[in-house]
Order: sequence, then C-alpha cells, then structure tokens
Amino acid sequence: PALQAELVRRVIAFTHALRLGLRGIDDLSDLKSFLSPDELASLASETTRPSAISKGTADLIQRAWARGWVHPLHVGLLEQSLVSLTDIQGACERIKNTPIPLSYTPLIHRIVAVYCYGLPFGVVSEGGARTPFVVLVVSYAFFGLDTIGDEIEQPFGTDDNDLPLDQMSRRSEVNLRQRRGETDLPPLLEPVGEFLS
Repeated sequence: PALQAELVRRVIAFTHALRLGLRGIDDLSDLKSFLSPDELASLASETTRPSAISKGTADLIQRAWARGWVHPLHVGLLEQSLVSLTDIQGACERIKNTPIPLSYTPLIHRIVAVYCYGLPFGVVSEGGARTPFVVLVVSYAFFGLDTIGDEIEQPFGTDDNDLPLDQMSRRSEVNLRQRRGETDLPPLLEPVGEFLS
C-alpha cells in the first residue's frame, strides 16, 4: 500500500507539473503535497519537470522490483504507463512549442480586411439595397474566424477560451485519490461565470 500511495502521488505530481510547465508557471507549491522536500529542491533546477518526475517514478519502480515488491510481469505494465504519460507530455509540448510563422497573423488580418473592404463592390450589382446586410453578415463571419484563429494559437494559457488545465488536473487528482479509497479530497473546480480555469 505504501508503494501504491507513492506511485499515485507521483502521477498526481506529474499531472500538476505538466499543467504548470505548459502554462510557463515557475511555482512548485502545487507539488509540495506529493513529493519529498529533497525532490522538490532538485526540481527547481530542472527545465522539464514532468520528465524529471517520470524519471524518479521509473527509478522507484525499478527499486521496488529489485526488492521483490512488484511482480516482474507488472513492471512492464507500470513502465508502459510511464511511456504513455511521457507521450502525452511530448504531444502537448509539441503543440505549445510549434511556432506560428510571424507572417501568418498579419497576413490573415490583411486578407480579411481587404476582402471585406472590397466585398461591397463585388456584390452591389446583385445585392442592390441588400448589399449592406450581405456585407455585414459575411464580414462578421470572416472577422469572427480571424479572431478564433488568434484564440487557438495558444491553447494552454489562462484566457477564458483556453483549455481548463486547472480543472483537468484537479479532476485527475481526485480520480486517482478516489481509486485508493481516500475520502479527504479537494473539491472539483467549478466554472467561474461560464468558464473553467
């Protein structure tokens, strides 16, 4: 049970560290409940903290196997779970670190502006008196899509439309702790207005 509790704490720490890393937050206070003070101190100098936590978890699994606490058949399953977590981390970091070409945003803004400016001249012969309405609807759609493009460039931030990483990591923590039979659980995060953080 102690080994199981330690593994669960480490997975929770990984989840919170991934959230903090994706948001660029350099604060380890959310990890204090899950890792030893020595490990927290060593994480301060790490550039990729979730990877360091995964490495520590892999070391723990190997030590537990060497002591006979983990059946040899289960070691592979535990290590495969770590590989899955690392794959998720890598995918998220690729999304975060993939640069948007510098010319992309200004080019899209200009194309939308020029198109919407020239639209009345293109539809006036067919639209007649309805031209302002047609231009308004089409321009609204194009400027809306342009704004959506700006919003989804960084999905891991803290804007209202970004992924609710706080809520997701808290839900993972609660689910993992419930699997262990714990009852003193942190509350799930509720939306503030219409948005989760």
